[in-house]
This record gives sequence, C-alpha cells and structure tokens, in this order.
Amino acid sequence: MPIPKEVIEVSVFNHLVGIKDKELILLKGHLLLDVMLSEATKNEKYGFHGKVGIFSNICKDDEVVNLLYDLNNIRNMLAHEWDFEIESSGLIEWSENVLEKTKSTMASRRTQRMDLVKAIASLSREVYVFSL
Repeated sequence: MPIPKEVIEVSVFNHLVGIKDKELILLKGHLLLDVMLSEATKNEKYGFHGKVGIFSNICKDDEVVNLLYDLNNIRNMLAHEWDFEIESSGLIEWSENVLEKTKSTMASRRTQRMDLVKAIASLSREVYVFSL
C-alpha cells in the first residue's frame, strides 16, 4: 500500500519548517525534491535537470515539470552567482505560483518563508503522486 500523498507533504513541510534562512530552505528543498525524483524515475545517475527530463515522460502535468525546472534554475543561480539575492531571484514568485497551481493542503501563516516551505512540500506531494 503506498504512503498517502498528504503524509509526504507533511513530512517535507516538517523537515523544512524550522529553517529560518530562505537560501537554506531552497537548498534543502531542492535536495529533497531530488531524492523524490530519484525514486520517481528509478534513476540516481543524473542530476536534478536530467531527472526532471525523465520525470516529464511519467508526469502528465507540464506545469509540475516546469515548476521543477524553474526551481532548479533558481538553485543554480544561488550556487553559481556570487551576488545572488533571494529577493530578486524569482523564488518568492515561484513559491506563490506553486501554491496557486498545486493547492497546498498545509495551513500556516502567510509569510514568504512559510509559503516557500509549503510550496516545496506541495511540489514534493505532486512528484510523489506521479511516481506511484
């Protein structure tokens, strides 16, 4: 019997909710999604981008795939640009977009940090759903 999708969302949310720094939430959230993609694609050889490419053949929702690619682009900016600024990276807009498109089941205060945590948790749930 598969794990209920809500349990995945709550687990990711609980793992990230105590982190105060948005950049660290981005990095750890990206890593959690990478693990989810490895499971969904049965592939650990490729990087995040490659796994999303394979996942796009499984996933019937192009928006989910695009949200994953967008997150990877933002994470790459953080990793490769010395003057990275979270406020101008598009991460906040990305999280709002995810929450709009995935309808998170998590209830919490509406802050940029909490929206980011909820967005990563919600997207993890969507990856899990398509991996069943």
